[in-house]
Amino acid sequence: MAAQFCMKCGQPLPPGGQFCMGCGTPVASLPPAPNAGQVSPAPPPPPPPPPSGPPLTQVLGLEGGRNFLLQHQLTGAGRSYRVLNAAKQPLFTVKENFGQEMRSNFMGGVFGQQGPTFGLGSVGMNRRTFAWTVHDAGGALRGNITFQVSGYHALSTLTDAGGAPLLMVSVDRGLVGGLTATAASPDGRPLFQAHGNLLHHNFSILDPGGRELAKIHEAWASVRDTYSLDLVANVDPLGPLIFAILIDREKEAK
Repeated sequence: MAAQFCMKCGQPLPPGGQFCMGCGTPVASLPPAPNAGQVSPAPPPPPPPPPSGPPLTQVLGLEGGRNFLLQHQLTGAGRSYRVLNAAKQPLFTVKENFGQEMRSNFMGGVFGQQGPTFGLGSVGMNRRTFAWTVHDAGGALRGNITFQVSGYHALSTLTDAGGAPLLMVSVDRGLVGGLTATAASPDGRPLFQAHGNLLHHNFSILDPGGRELAKIHEAWASVRDTYSLDLVANVDPLGPLIFAILIDREKEAK
C-alpha cells in the first residue's frame, strides 16, 4: 500500500495512526490524498439557464391548440415560416436573416475561416453558424434558433428571448433526398424523431419509442406552400411545430 502523508506538514503518517506525528493534526480531519497518477475528474458542466419569464408556448398563444397551419414564405429578406391556428389566425413567425446566412456561407464556404470539417467521408465541408429569429403575432422578438451546419448535417438550438435553451434538433440530409431528424431537450432527453422520404409535406413525428405524436400533411389552402400539423397525442405543440419547420428548412437547403 502506498504511504500516506500529512496534507498539512508532509510528514509520513504511521499505519493506523490517529494523529500526525509531525504536527499533531488529527488524521480524520485531513482531506484524502489523491492516488498517485490519478487525474481528478473534471467538474460537471453548469446547468443551462432556466427559461426566463412565461413558457414560450404560452407567450406564442399555442396552449390548447391541436391543429395548426404552417406557411413557408420566400421574400427578398429570405425565408420565413408563419404559424397559424385552425381558424387561420397568425400565432408566430420564424424568420431567416438572409444577409447573415449569405455571409456565413461565403466566409465558411469560400475562405474556410472556421476550419475544415468532415462529412460523408469527404473533406472540405466547412462548419457554418448562423441564426433565425422567432417573433410573436405582434412582431416582438420571443426567441432565437441557432444553426451549426457541417456538410449534410445541421444541429439547431431553440432558445427563448433570455437565451435559455428549449429544444435541440439534429437533421441529416441524404444524397438522394432522404432525411433523418431527431430532437432532444436541453438535458439530452430524446423527444421526437422523423425519418424517411420527407421531401413532401406528408410524414409523421414520432416519440423515441415510435409512437405517433403529430402528422404533417398538405393543406387545402389558397396560399402556396401551406401545410398542416395535427397533434394526435398530448404533447406541447411548440416542439413539433419547430421540429417541422427545421425539417422543412433543411430539405430546402442546398
